Amino acid sequence: MLIDINPRAIRRFLHLRHQYLIEDKISTGLNPSRYKGKRFTGLIVPDEAIQTGREVEQCPHFRGTIQRFQEGLDWNQTEYKHLYETWYMTMANGKYQHKTFEDFYAHRLKSWDAIFDDIKTNGYKITKPRRDNIEIALNDLGKPLLIDGRHRLAIAQILNIKKIPATVNILAESLAKQDLNKLANSRPDENLIKALADHRHRLTKQLRNKDIKSRLATAIRSAYPKNHSTAKQHG
Repeated sequence: MLIDINPRAIRRFLHLRHQYLIEDKISTGLNPSRYKGKRFTGLIVPDEAIQTGREVEQCPHFRGTIQRFQEGLDWNQTEYKHLYETWYMTMANGKYQHKTFEDFYAHRLKSWDAIFDDIKTNGYKITKPRRDNIEIALNDLGKPLLIDGRHRLAIAQILNIKKIPATVNILAESLAKQDLNKLANSRPDENLIKALADHRHRLTKQLRNKDIKSRLATAIRSAYPKNHSTAKQHG
């Protein structure tokens, strides 16, 4: 489920409250974009399961990207210097503990230089594979909460891009049930209404089931559209 959205509207992360999913006995295998390793999109969950998390600007990955591309700092002058020591070197049970910052740059950061240059030159497009799009949740008011894609979000904001495609992995049940005509009168967001209308069939199919596990079957199929030929990749 794709939606066009103003990147500056995404201000906070999603905090998924698993306690509201326990009754379906799936919470241990579920994260905001996968269930037991399988990707999903457009999963309907109880409103209470979607909670507003921390501000995106508090994320060191987001801040480091801003420092690099907006303030013009070298990567080793950004928050990634600290992340290299506290995050990268401890990843994969210390697999990278003997790697230098130059190794870290080649492995992780170099690609973001290329992605920034590509977006600046060619504009922001749907990525291929689509799992590399910014991923969000929509709460009961239709407000977006970030799941993944903090680097691309930061780049879009730096370049003052007004609209980007985002994958909706999770949305609130009351939003999925909304009458589109009433929604248009109360919150005239044409992109949101279009996304809900385009996916009404799958959303209605999910709503026939009360348990999350049954809904996941439809949401997982939605994550693997048959035709990716029109999608274009950033770097």
